[in-house]
Order: sequence, then C-alpha cells, then structure tokens
Amino acid sequence: MHPTLLARAALFPPLGVPIHVNRPRHAGEVPLHMHDFVEVAVVVAGGARHRHAGGVEQIGPGSILLIQPGAWHAYHRARDLELYNCCIGTDLLAGDLAWSQRDPLLAPLVVPGQGGPACFTARADSAMQSRLHAAAEAIRADQGDPATGRVRMIAQVLIVLDAVATAFSTLVRGLRPGAGVPHAGLASAIQAVEADLPRTWGLPELARLAGLDPSYLVRLFRRRTGLPPLAWIARRRAERAAALLLATDRPVAEILAAVGWRDANHGARRFRSLVGLTPSAYRSHPHRPDAGPAADWIQW
Repeated sequence: MHPTLLARAALFPPLGVPIHVNRPRHAGEVPLHMHDFVEVAVVVAGGARHRHAGGVEQIGPGSILLIQPGAWHAYHRARDLELYNCCIGTDLLAGDLAWSQRDPLLAPLVVPGQGGPACFTARADSAMQSRLHAAAEAIRADQGDPATGRVRMIAQVLIVLDAVATAFSTLVRGLRPGAGVPHAGLASAIQAVEADLPRTWGLPELARLAGLDPSYLVRLFRRRTGLPPLAWIARRRAERAAALLLATDRPVAEILAAVGWRDANHGARRFRSLVGLTPSAYRSHPHRPDAGPAADWIQW
C-alpha cells in the first residue's frame, strides 16, 4: 500500500491554533507523500535529494522548502537529514491570516494554482536561518498549550512567513510579471474552488462569488494564473489527480471522480491533454519514486 494523504487531523489539535512544528531526522528514503496543509521545511543538517512534480534537487543546511497543500514530494538518499517541519493549516491562512492570500509575495506560495510550481526551494543566509530556527523552537514550546499560546504562536508564524516571502521574492516576482496584488473578488473565487474542486463550476457562478462581471473575472484570472477560469479549474483537477495517482492506490476512475471528472472517459481525456500521459501511464511512469514501506513513510 502506498502512502496516502497526511491530514491535518494527525497533527493539529481539535482546539487551538492549526500550527505544528517537529524536528525529525531522516536516513535513507522518506517515501512519496502529500498533505492538506502548507509545509515550510527548513534543513538544519545533513542532506538529501528532494523529488517533487517539478523535478529533483539536492538540499542541505540552509535549504528552505515550501510545499503547497496537495503537492507530492519525497526525500531520497537522505544522509542524517535533520529539518524543522513547520505545518500551517489552510484555515489559519484563510481566517486570521487571510491577508496572506492577497499578498503579492505570499499568495503564489500559499494559495495553490496561482501559476507557479507546487513545491518551492530557496536558500537562507545565516541570519534568516537563525530567525527560522528560533521561531520554530518557540512554536514547539507553545504548541502543547493551545489555551495560552495562540498569540505567541501566530506571532512566530508571521516570522516564518516573513522569511518565506523574503527567500522566495525573486522567484515569485518572476512567476506572473505585473500581476500585482490579487483582487479580493478573484481571491474569493479561487478559495471557493480550492475548497470544493469536485463541484461543477461555471463562469456565471464564479463571477457571482467574486462580485465581478464575467468578462472582467476572465481578465483577472488570465493576469494572475495565465489561464481563463474554467481552464484553470481543469488544470487544478489534473494537478490534484496527479498527486493522488502517485500517492495512493485508489482506482483511476475513483480519483478522477474525486477531483470533479465524474465521467471517467472524459476525465482521462482531459488529464491526458493537460499532463501528456493517460492517468494509468502517469501512475506507472519512471518519474514515480518507490513509495517504500508504508509504516516508514514519515517520521512525526
């Protein structure tokens, strides 16, 4: 059995702030996995090859990884890889920190589907590493006390987000030059789709959610994501289906239905047109890393 989604329920307390930090040490293989929260991983020591949909890169001390919800990734040939995993719930980012989803530097990082990769990698200088390590340790100290640690934990998350925005600023500015600050109506439409991707969406409904004229919404979508709304939704379905194909053993038809393509034949054609392979071929393609023993897939 291949590893499945690592869900927020496994990490975040039922009450309190949806933030969790741990500091695992990995050796060998950390098989392919994905999660339903934003993860900021900061490498403290050791090294590994980080594999994700965008490719493979060597990581080591000072590497910062940002993994969006639903993105798959794995660590290979890890040699005493020690890192902080800072896990941030999407409900926190959509609630207390809702401004982050409209921020020109953070939105492409924390909101899936805004034109960039689902996994980002950057380097931190020594000063930034020190700030991130201190913030992570402060969150670890408070996360067992959800009643009294809320303000302090959110304050430390802001430090993490500030470092992330700084580390990835050059990359983000290059994703959609001139995109600027996302329109609040566009952000609302994107958030609604991300929250219920399988729903049958139409342009009139998206325009009503955004409070915008349909033609203007199309222009905003193109400016932010490079695609009109319905094409963007199809791409998000293909991206989410690709992650599920790699990270689970669920039947292809079930996966296609889960992302919104209830007609399996239609879904397979749409997936192939967007990804270049049929769902079955994508699942068996050599780019898939060995998932390894399910019991060893993650160390929390």
